[in-house]
Amino acid sequence: MCRYRQQVVICVLLTLLCAPLSCVLSAGSRPSTGSLGIMGSSKTNRRKSWDRRNYSPEFKAQMALSRNISILLEQLLRNYENDQRPYQGVRPTRIETSMLIRSMGPVSELDMEYSMDCYFRQAWNDNRLRFSGPISPISLHIKTLERIWKPDTYFHNGRGSYLHTITQPNKLLRLSMDGAVLYSMRLTIKAKCPMELQSFPMDRQSCPLIFGSYAYTKEEMLYTWKTNAADPSYRAVGLVEGLQLSQFDLINNPYVSETVVIRNGTYSVLRVNFNLHRHMGYFLIQVYVPCGLLVILSWVSFWINREATADRVGLGMTTVLTLSTFGLDTRTDLPKVGSGEYFPGVHTYDERDHMIKTIQELEDELEDEEYEDEEDDTPPLDEFANSDYFPQGSFVLSKLNSGCQDCDMIRAQSVLDSTI
Repeated sequence: MCRYRQQVVICVLLTLLCAPLSCVLSAGSRPSTGSLGIMGSSKTNRRKSWDRRNYSPEFKAQMALSRNISILLEQLLRNYENDQRPYQGVRPTRIETSMLIRSMGPVSELDMEYSMDCYFRQAWNDNRLRFSGPISPISLHIKTLERIWKPDTYFHNGRGSYLHTITQPNKLLRLSMDGAVLYSMRLTIKAKCPMELQSFPMDRQSCPLIFGSYAYTKEEMLYTWKTNAADPSYRAVGLVEGLQLSQFDLINNPYVSETVVIRNGTYSVLRVNFNLHRHMGYFLIQVYVPCGLLVILSWVSFWINREATADRVGLGMTTVLTLSTFGLDTRTDLPKVGSGEYFPGVHTYDERDHMIKTIQELEDELEDEEYEDEEDDTPPLDEFANSDYFPQGSFVLSKLNSGCQDCDMIRAQSVLDSTI
C-alpha cells in the first residue's frame, strides 16, 4: 500500500515538472495568438520609437506648430459671433482696400460695359482675433471664412462679376497677431461704362468702378484706399507690367473716396476711373481713307463724255453702294441711336460723304437735262440740207448726203456758226 502511494506521488511530481517544459517547447515551436499579439505590439512600439528618434527637429517643430495653430483657432473662435462686426457699438469698422489689375477688356460700345481681371484685397482689424504666438501672420484655409465676420462689399455698377474657382476658389485669408485680417480674391468684374460717342472713333472714355458696403452705413463701416507711408510711390490700384488693351490706351486710373446718400442712409464708397483713349488706326485704314478715296474716284464722272449717261450713272451708283456698305459696317458695334448726344462722329463723316455724292449725282442729272434741252433746240439735219445755207453741189451738202453723220453734224454746225 505504501509502495503504491509512493508511486502515485512520484507520478504527480513528474507531471508537475514536465508541464512547464512542454509549454515552453510548444511556445517555441508554435506560438499562440496571444503571444503573437504581444510580439507584434512590441515590434510596433520599437518601430514608433525608432521613427521618433529619426524625425528631424524641423519636422517636430512643424508638427507642434500645427497643433498649436489648431488649438489657437479653436480658442479664438469658440465664442466668436460672426454676425457682429468688429468694434460693434464703439466705432466704425475701417476697411482698407487695394487692387491689382491683371488684364482689362473687352470694352463694348454696344452694351456700354467693360470687364477686367484683378486681385481684390480687403484688410480690417478684428480685436476678437488677437493672439500671441511664435508665427505671424497665419495663412488660414478658406473654410475659416465661414466662421469669421467679413465685409459685405458689392459693386454698385457691376454686371455679372464672378470669382475664379479653378482649381480651387481663388481666395486668401491671413491673420496677424494684432487681429489684422487680410482677405484677397481673384475676380473678373464686368461694370457699366456710360460713353460719350460724339467724337467716335477719336473719343476718350472714363469707365468708373464703384464699390462699397451693401448694408452698413458710413457710421458703421468706412472704406478707405490702402496707403504705404514707407513708399510714397505706392498706388492702391496697381497695374501689372505690360498691360495692354486691343482698342484703347489706358492713360491713367485716379481713385477717390466718396459718400453716397440714398433713401435709407449715407454710405461710404470707393471709386476708381479708368481713363481710356481709343486707337484710331483701325478706323483710319478701314473707314476714313477708303471713303475719301471713293468720293474722289466718283469725281471722274465729271470728265466722262456727257453723252455716256449709262457710264456716269453706273459709276455713281457703285460709289453710293460702297459708301453705304462702309457705313453699315461701322454701325455694327455701336448703339442703335439716330441722333442726340450719342450720335458718333464716324457717322457724321459717313453722312457727309453721302451728301457730297448726292450733290454730285444731282449735278450729273442737271447736266443731262441741259444736254437734252440743247438737242431739242438744234434743227434737224434735213432742214440744213434743204435750206439756202448750202448751195447745190457744195462739199458740206455732199457730206450730209453721205453716211458720215458725225462729220456732217460737226461741219454743219461750223458752217452755220460762220454764216451767222
